[in-house]
Amino acid sequence: MIPLVQTFGHLEFVLKLEEHVELREVPKYPQVLCPSNNRSMDVVRMMIDQILSLHPDVTQVHIGSDEVYHLGLCSRCIARMSKLPARKSDFPKVELFLDHVKTVATYVIQKHGKRVMMW
Repeated sequence: MIPLVQTFGHLEFVLKLEEHVELREVPKYPQVLCPSNNRSMDVVRMMIDQILSLHPDVTQVHIGSDEVYHLGLCSRCIARMSKLPARKSDFPKVELFLDHVKTVATYVIQKHGKRVMMW
């Protein structure tokens, strides 16, 4: 078995809750987590920890990350993209995406010692 923990897109089950509305990339849509909100990784880490505590013997975890349709649209992300170095500024949304996925993957590897998969 390989558990799947959605960590970017497909987060309606979390982002529809009033307590997590500010974590949405677009306030109107509860699908995508804002990668520039510091609290976003707190929620992602909590979900990963919960799922892996229930499956301690798995060797891999799937972190989802597909269908991140709304990205780089909130004020935090726009400000973050504007500060990218020139060599990365041609594809700022790609940088946001990759940075979030790398942060999540690094957490899974360092904290739980699991291999990471994604779509």
